Amino acid sequence: MNGEPMRIRVVLGLGAIVATAGLIAAAPATPSYIAVEKAIRRIETDWETIPPDRNPHAESWRTLFGLIRQDLQAYSKSEKADDRLDALRRLYDIGESLAPTSWPAAAELREELRHWLRPRMALAWAEYRALEAANAGDSQLRDQWQGFIQDRLRPALLAVESAGSVNDRVKAVEHLHETIDEGHAQIDGSPLAQSASLMLALKNLYNTPNVELTLDRSAVTNAIMPNGIVDAGPIFFKGQWSYVTPGPVTGIGFVPTANGIHIAISQALTSITPVIGFQDRIAADAQGQRAAKMYEFSATTRNDAILTMYVMFRLAGGLHLMPTYQHGVSASICSTPASGGGVQRLFGSLLGFGQQKITNLVYTNAISEMRREVPAGADELGQIKSGERQAQLNAQIAPYIPDSRTLASGEIGLTDLSLQTYPNYARAEGRVFASDRANARGALMPQPRRLETYEPGITADVHLPSALDSVISWLYNGQNVQDAQNVVLEPSPPAVEGTPASSMPKVETNVDYAGFLSRLDTKRAESEGRLPTLIRLKRPERPPVVSTDAQGHLVLLVSDLQLDLPAPPGAARGGGITGPPARVYQLRSPLAEIVLNIQVETDPAGGPPRLAARVVDFDPGPNAKVFAANEDEATAVALNPLTSRVIMGLLETRLSAQPINVPLAALGQQGVYLQSASELDPTGWMRLILQPR
Repeated sequence: MNGEPMRIRVVLGLGAIVATAGLIAAAPATPSYIAVEKAIRRIETDWETIPPDRNPHAESWRTLFGLIRQDLQAYSKSEKADDRLDALRRLYDIGESLAPTSWPAAAELREELRHWLRPRMALAWAEYRALEAANAGDSQLRDQWQGFIQDRLRPALLAVESAGSVNDRVKAVEHLHETIDEGHAQIDGSPLAQSASLMLALKNLYNTPNVELTLDRSAVTNAIMPNGIVDAGPIFFKGQWSYVTPGPVTGIGFVPTANGIHIAISQALTSITPVIGFQDRIAADAQGQRAAKMYEFSATTRNDAILTMYVMFRLAGGLHLMPTYQHGVSASICSTPASGGGVQRLFGSLLGFGQQKITNLVYTNAISEMRREVPAGADELGQIKSGERQAQLNAQIAPYIPDSRTLASGEIGLTDLSLQTYPNYARAEGRVFASDRANARGALMPQPRRLETYEPGITADVHLPSALDSVISWLYNGQNVQDAQNVVLEPSPPAVEGTPASSMPKVETNVDYAGFLSRLDTKRAESEGRLPTLIRLKRPERPPVVSTDAQGHLVLLVSDLQLDLPAPPGAARGGGITGPPARVYQLRSPLAEIVLNIQVETDPAGGPPRLAARVVDFDPGPNAKVFAANEDEATAVALNPLTSRVIMGLLETRLSAQPINVPLAALGQQGVYLQSASELDPTGWMRLILQPR
């Protein structure tokens, strides 16, 4: 008797707490100018503790900040193209007016403003040039391009920039890409040369590469040390055995190259070669015949060299190894009296040609030839060995280069790939694809300015939403997911402080409703009547869409969501606040938002950090409904709004307690590990710092 009123009070308490569940605001879209806004906010925050009399210029700066915000809003929301262009011009003038400032905070604001303006000014100029060229052509060309730019492209751009929610932004971006694809189709056969520049400007702003990898000197050093590039041991070449001892690596550098990765690595080495047949060579010489009758000569050459290996990688040509040497050749020549040559040695000594002098003469005559032959032989051998190694490496990497613009492992990779080498680092950037290279989509927003500099090691900048979209869509359309009509998830228990969180929930596929009830009964018995943590999820017809919100959270937009979760034990009797009899509560939502916080977690055991996600918000949407299902889900009954909100709050609690670790095993397979990771930027970009194992 006492338990049921207590349960009702708890449910009513939950109802009060989550009374707004399902009515919360949708996740806010990230403004394109968020970096500019953050720069202003940092200044305003710093000024909060400064008295006005010590900050006499603050009011003027606040006026300027107001003008910047006003023009940013005008560009993002004005429906008239001229108003948007005027806003860009005013913002450009403000940026130029800040050029002389030496105040670091103002300089930071100036650079963020320029970073935001640059691609938009380029797009506005490309639009103007295309319209100007079209107006100078015939009426058909003019109507064609005016209709495209003014009636379709500009409204699509405005919808992206002005979107207030993540869902609106996703719809606008999809429409923008369709419009851009239409523009590409319109280019074919069009005499308007400026159209290509317009498409490039759009690509540089709304479809940029979504992965950028940089490699600096420390990463190359860690990869080649401690062994270097010279192999120790004997080498047999042209009838001679040479014994090679590697020396220290003397230099690692980058060779600036516009269309490839070009690295130079230098290492010292010593090669010792006992010269086989040296006595025969002396005897074959007219002047050396007499000396060969008196003494047996042996020689050993030493080459103290520096090998510089130029490593060039291009997608079109693969890997090229180009060795060059700096040689330092010396030799030692020894002699022993030859049998039967005593008389010649006696007369030679009387004439002043003793053993040492003859040996010195042999050295003098031989060393110049050795200094020609040894480098020539080393260069020839180096070309042969590097050619063999080059062929071996190219055979290993060839399966990962399906064409001259793509790197891939299986069905996942990077396409539209470009490679550049700068004086201090090498860079590769491209778009993630999964199965479909032709339709790989890039990042909606260009890389934040703070990520334009590299860090020691291997820097991987990833636009997480667009990269995940490609991978999730590929996985979703795979046979395993298509065959799974539903999945039952058993969330892992929360981590105990000081121990790693469980990686993923237990998953079981294609469990019918009766089977789900049976598992609930089993779990209740195992947990002594406590509410089980099982969740049954029906596979939506479409894959989730990934985006980010203005707070820097990852947002999953799930269409046609249907979730089953266990009802409290007393709900099976029905009545009162719990509604009709129910063993299972079923949530049905046309569009739900799951908001995740991406975290970087340290390993208490001292291992590399991990990426983990936790649910921080769950919005089932305004049209979501909760149904009470008892023994047969076909007879499920819709709950009243209050009870529905309670159940939605319960579901959010369940989801929020579940850690989701991002699997990084693939990194280990590639010979690198995660050293650190940045927070997820509201634009969707995230930086990972990797190191070779």
